[in-house]
Amino acid sequence: MPDLGATGIHGMFSELEAGARIGLVARDVVDGGAGAMLVWEVTGTGVDSTTLSFPGYAEAGVDILWVAEDQVVTALARAGDELAKVVGDGVRSGDILSFVMRPLDELAELGFEEFFERLGLSYMGACR
Repeated sequence: MPDLGATGIHGMFSELEAGARIGLVARDVVDGGAGAMLVWEVTGTGVDSTTLSFPGYAEAGVDILWVAEDQVVTALARAGDELAKVVGDGVRSGDILSFVMRPLDELAELGFEEFFERLGLSYMGACR
């Protein structure tokens, strides 16, 4: 997994409250069952990034899990201040699958509604 900790993450996650966690894992890791997962965690002072071993969906310990095609992981590593655009484009194209790992009301408390709107993505879908 490329180091995405130094990219334009602080602005991208500015709507999220402390404790919000997003995981990113390459699709081949999910398919193969072993490999690295990047976790971004919002703290009171910014955003920390950590690379962990992907334990599987149920044990990932994140609020949102993004599973990305290899070429998108590479694009994310080069995105810099365009990280939010690359993520939004990837989700809309299907190159990043976004898995919601917590109830929507808990995500709303952490600021995910504004976060997804900033990325140009639907938060609650058509039934809202």
